Amino acid sequence: MLKRLNLQKKLQAQVERLLYIYRAAPSALKGKLLLALSLTCALPVVDLIIVYVMYVLMMSLQNQKLTIGGLSFGNDSLFLLIISFIGITLIRQVLEFFSVRQSRTFTQLLYRQFSAKLLNIYLTMSWRTFSEETKAVRTKHLIATSLDSAYSYQVFFNFISSVLNLILLAGTMVIIAPKIVLGGLLILVLFGQLTSRSMKQKINQAAHAHNIHEQNYYNRLNESLNLFREMRIFGVSRKMEQRAIDELEQLSEAKVRLSVLPHTPKIALESVFTLAIGLGILYVVFAGRTETPQLIASLASFTVMSRRIIPSMSLLLSSYSELEGTYSQLRILNQELSGASGPDEAGAGQEQKGQERMDRQRMDRQQMDRQRMDRQRTNQGRADQEQKALPGSVFVELSDISFAYEGHQGTIEHFSMAVSAGDRISISGESGRGKSTLMMILAGFIRPVGGEVKRSLLVLPERQGIAYVPQETALLSGTILENIVFGNERIEEERVTKVISLVRLDELIAKLPDGLHTYAGDNGVFLSGGQRQRIGIARALYHRPKLLLLDEATSALDEQTEQEVMANISSFMEDGAVVFISHRKENAKAHATKVIEL
Repeated sequence: MLKRLNLQKKLQAQVERLLYIYRAAPSALKGKLLLALSLTCALPVVDLIIVYVMYVLMMSLQNQKLTIGGLSFGNDSLFLLIISFIGITLIRQVLEFFSVRQSRTFTQLLYRQFSAKLLNIYLTMSWRTFSEETKAVRTKHLIATSLDSAYSYQVFFNFISSVLNLILLAGTMVIIAPKIVLGGLLILVLFGQLTSRSMKQKINQAAHAHNIHEQNYYNRLNESLNLFREMRIFGVSRKMEQRAIDELEQLSEAKVRLSVLPHTPKIALESVFTLAIGLGILYVVFAGRTETPQLIASLASFTVMSRRIIPSMSLLLSSYSELEGTYSQLRILNQELSGASGPDEAGAGQEQKGQERMDRQRMDRQQMDRQRMDRQRTNQGRADQEQKALPGSVFVELSDISFAYEGHQGTIEHFSMAVSAGDRISISGESGRGKSTLMMILAGFIRPVGGEVKRSLLVLPERQGIAYVPQETALLSGTILENIVFGNERIEEERVTKVISLVRLDELIAKLPDGLHTYAGDNGVFLSGGQRQRIGIARALYHRPKLLLLDEATSALDEQTEQEVMANISSFMEDGAVVFISHRKENAKAHATKVIEL
């Protein structure tokens, strides 16, 4: 009784995994999933038809007449039967081609949708949430995790196809050789139990280890490629290279282990089952009492079926084992899609806890979505109210705000300020006083833990109208022009010419052989630090901000160039506002209407 309950629980758990995998597919692709699944399931049906045509053909070749469904077949039907056999076999090959094509197409569509959805989540999450994980790991999820999760549906297709194949063909074989079928089922059950006990936890652990090593390898690659000059100057290139290679070796071993484990029982099963079929055929031939014509037809059909059944049983066993890894992989992806911070715990004992956690996260996410929709619905009304609450010329007002990073004392405490039209505000203070944090709050990247931020939504709607230029300017690996227009498909040449003149880049660009179409290199590697900073400022000005935030954005410029650029910025912004951080007091005196010391 206890064993029956355990078996029932295992079957129920496997069905739940299959349903989880099916539901994990985006609703927009459910139709393509069903089409791929239908084509996959059609193959066993065609195989069964081929077996019956083979049986009838062999009987007819021996001058035996058969009546099936009111139709009689005999020696005079040989031509029709042979043509039918060839035609159905060719149809099966065509069907298999379209089945493979459809399943691979679905997989790629799924990969694109998974990756695109992750990219959207990453690009719309808050700055603090985005910064909690390295860019290398996020890249890994966008590429490897999404692709692995998409290809895991091949396991899903294989499992469904092999089960259906075994049901149809085994049902036919019961009629021909019931003892062989019962023996085969007994072997399958025994191997299934062995696989469930010995492989499940190992595969789950291997999938978890593979995920960890893959993340570590992406981190090492990211470090090595981003710190090229630093590694060379400090003479640690070989050491950093070796660290990446070590992680690659561990990742490679994890991949081998993850791919080999599901096939271990399959190899043994094929050997044992082939032996069982051979013994079964010997029994039917020498110990059976079947008439010769029927025996020959049965053996021919049996041979065709065995060529399908053995691979199906092997596929069922391997896909049954891989289903655990597939389930874990999809849960890792769904956890990332739901905004969770890390992979599921390894081990079957954690599944229920993991599912409960995902349910809680889903409920939290739904509540957050409702709150966001409520905020969006009230934004228009709030805009008028906030415009009245703020003086007409005030863009942003910080009222008694405080901010602290987790595990640290307050960076900003009870701070207030207002940014109005025409303001040129200089922020100064010792390192660690929260200057950059204040800029991030003004830009809307992070929220204070206390106090209130009022923004004139009519002037700065939903963070539009704000430009933020950090000290370390990040550039696209494209041309100088692409970096200035930054995503705008419509290029206004006059505005481009204007902003490059304002930041004193016109002389440099005139000397370049390709001018604005000169390739900047990976993150502007072919440009100096000052040139990158000026491109960053030109990019900000090109987008016509009402509020310009410069976080030490001129630190790499010489004093004279900085004075000229700042004067041009102040003139260009007119009644807009500029808030800037600069360690040069002369810069603050020359261009600031207010100086705030933190």
